[in-house]
Amino acid sequence: MKKSYTLSVRERVDAALILLRRDNPRARITVSELCRIAGVSRANLYTSHQDVVESLRREVPAASPHAQPASVPTVMKKLREELAAEVRKNRALVYLLTELRAELQRKYARRAHLAPMKRPRQR
Repeated sequence: MKKSYTLSVRERVDAALILLRRDNPRARITVSELCRIAGVSRANLYTSHQDVVESLRREVPAASPHAQPASVPTVMKKLREELAAEVRKNRALVYLLTELRAELQRKYARRAHLAPMKRPRQR
């Protein structure tokens, strides 16, 4: 007999939080988004897992009148670094695409070459 295992609501919520933070660490996670990814209702999250809701609220940075915005050169440097990383990823994907296309062409050529040999002889 197969033993099936389903995740508890808490495990699904925790897993969804990990996924959302991994995909975009700087993005604000909303309760709706978390519920959608975890497959739980908002009511369940608000009633049974108030600690998660509170932690999401605390993550939203409060606007302080004394907070210093990042300097333009610092922001530009960070954006350039992110752009350079994306360009590297893009180049790697283009290279991979080129390699896969070449491999596919080789397979098609080999298949076309072998096709006449596989025909049964007529008597």
